[in-house]
Amino acid sequence: MRNNKMGLVTGTRLGRYKIERLVGVGGMGEVYSAHDAALGRRVAIKVLTAHRSDADCWRRFQREAEAGALLSHPHICTVFDVGTDGDVRYLVMEYLDGETVARQLSRGPFSIAEAVTYGLQIADALASAHNNGVIHRDVKPGNIMLTPNGVKLLDFGLSKITPRAQDTTRSGEGQTPNEPPITAFGTVLGTVAYMAPEQLRGEPVDHRADIYAFGAVLYEMLAGRAPFDAADHTELVSHILHRDPPPLRSLRPDVPAPVASLIQKCLAKAPEQRYARLEDAVAVLQAVRPTSTKKSRPASRHSAARRIRSVAVLPFRLIGASPDSDYLADGMTELLIARIAGITGLRVISRTSVMQYRTVTEPLRSIAARLDVEAIIEGSVVTVGPQLRITVHLIDVARDATMWAESYDRPMSDVLGIQSEIADEIAKRVGANLSPTERSALRSWSRVSHEAQDAYLRARYLWNLHNVPSLQKSFDYYMSALRIAPEYALIHAGLADWYQSAALFRLLDAAEAIAKGRAAAERAIALDPRMGDPHASLGRLRSLAWEWRGAETEFLQALRYNASCVTARNWYSSYLSWTGDYPLAIEQAKAAIALDPLNARSFEGLGARFYTARRYSEAIAECSRAVELNVTMPSAYYMRALALTWLERYEEAFNDLSLAEAHGGARHPSVLVARAFCLHRAARPEEADKVLEQLTQSHPSSYDLAEGFAACDRIEEALQQLERAVNERAPELVGIHGEPLFDSIRDHPRFKQVASRLGIPTTSSAVR
Repeated sequence: MRNNKMGLVTGTRLGRYKIERLVGVGGMGEVYSAHDAALGRRVAIKVLTAHRSDADCWRRFQREAEAGALLSHPHICTVFDVGTDGDVRYLVMEYLDGETVARQLSRGPFSIAEAVTYGLQIADALASAHNNGVIHRDVKPGNIMLTPNGVKLLDFGLSKITPRAQDTTRSGEGQTPNEPPITAFGTVLGTVAYMAPEQLRGEPVDHRADIYAFGAVLYEMLAGRAPFDAADHTELVSHILHRDPPPLRSLRPDVPAPVASLIQKCLAKAPEQRYARLEDAVAVLQAVRPTSTKKSRPASRHSAARRIRSVAVLPFRLIGASPDSDYLADGMTELLIARIAGITGLRVISRTSVMQYRTVTEPLRSIAARLDVEAIIEGSVVTVGPQLRITVHLIDVARDATMWAESYDRPMSDVLGIQSEIADEIAKRVGANLSPTERSALRSWSRVSHEAQDAYLRARYLWNLHNVPSLQKSFDYYMSALRIAPEYALIHAGLADWYQSAALFRLLDAAEAIAKGRAAAERAIALDPRMGDPHASLGRLRSLAWEWRGAETEFLQALRYNASCVTARNWYSSYLSWTGDYPLAIEQAKAAIALDPLNARSFEGLGARFYTARRYSEAIAECSRAVELNVTMPSAYYMRALALTWLERYEEAFNDLSLAEAHGGARHPSVLVARAFCLHRAARPEEADKVLEQLTQSHPSSYDLAEGFAACDRIEEALQQLERAVNERAPELVGIHGEPLFDSIRDHPRFKQVASRLGIPTTSSAVR
């Protein structure tokens, strides 16, 4: 029964809930304590008041229920139920004992320790909401409850639920980025003080509006006043849009400088100048809390252990350092990927795919779906001189539960030790059953000086940029690291990769690069035989030196020690294709895609395997997937053009060749060969001959010329160039058995003689 003056009478029943007493009144409704008869527990029931039962208020009520259904977090008030009983509309939530942040602020500011502790909990709750596609849009002291178990974030009635918030979201649910807010501007003036500038201007908002509001709340908790003050709402809006707040430390000098800087960044006028993710703010707040050398935090109450079989390490975020320190965070990411890739039964996504999320903000569920993984590892790095604080979270995405989280305070020289500890802990948390040998390998590490570690990380970062200027700088850093720490296996393994890139970019003669790369790989293996990457490098280099059986042994060793090594999968796939084992080559290329699902080169590699297997339609499909991921990839275009030409789809092939040329391949020998082949097959021999003339002037190798002449059925010239290439020991010759362009001369005695000198085995003894 409703009393018009007093609301619901004690004892009134709403479904299975029996009203006990009124505990609060808000702008939209009344909140009661009630008894849940079915489960025997106390709950809180929010009832929409009669005079606020218009459509907008009901939509806000429903939005709070929808957001609650998406969220499960220790610091977010849990929504149990929503319903209607007669003319009464109600929302059932967990019952909370405590008071709001606003009520405590009425008595004065918080202590530093309280503000940091509660700030961490608020940020963690908001981060969880954002990762599930929910933006609160009304974060303020009155919507944050202080309970004996910490804070609880309340009232998601103004939240924005993005279309990708949940897999089960129906078409059209949630707000699109351009959808107007549920509440008109004139009715939300009470929260203007915590609204971001773009929100006040009526522009579309994303999760960074919540980051602004979080900064405003934390400012007020420490200063005892909001960031902006004014005589009226109009003046307040003007101040938020055009002025900076008073420096926090001018109001309270004992606030730690990192916290003041964090709040200043959150309150930036432009969204792109704020933190990209609230996890970054969490890392800063964790860094200012008193901690021991290693601090372990309990997992979420929803995080019961289960077997995890696939994981992605998102790019570590660098907090409080200059942009030229990006190499450090990238290095931490790559080192951890390499470490946990050795865990048996755990599929680890490769660096190339995860690095795409360095600057992209996307809910964790969406990222996990694209990468096809069960768990995500997030981390951050805070630097103070030569000291590091590394914070790591292991998140079970399906449950939105933190399975494990820790922070490590160490010197830079202990980076490998930290990575080993993290990898060992992750192995436990994902339920891996490691043998004593595997566990020993996971825990093994070497201490190197800060200078050597820094030089190595810079070298690796520059090498990953894959351009000539960066490669040249990368080599200098490798040499610096090597002079300081000549027994550091990772440096030698990195140099083995560098020499292969040097040959690809023609910084060194191929023979010199192969010899030096091989020496570096062998040295890395001698220092640490259980590293997978140098075995893969040595397998590749032995292939290019025509040492076939030894090459396969190295590839299998690489995969034995690191089954998630995508480089080993791709190179082994090439090897199998060169030796004619096309089904197994395709199998390995598909395994590489599973480890690197957002890397265009993985799909191009599978396309190349189908091409050499003469499965041209499938080659076209995979090259098409490659250019969907990277529209500026000339090699995928000319590979697709070759396959289209074999199928006599000449106009499509010419279009692809034009795209390859437009994206940097205009003078590349492979593109010229493909164009000559397409013209020749399309019965345009004069034009094909002109392209061959261009090829001879493009600084081609003997092998390039052999391909071009064979493509145009100029048999004698093709055989002459092949014989020259074999005398030069040209590395490209490894592919002659699989290259369809040589089909016209494959039965010629001189071709067979060239092939026999390579000693390529006709079958593979590989065991997967």
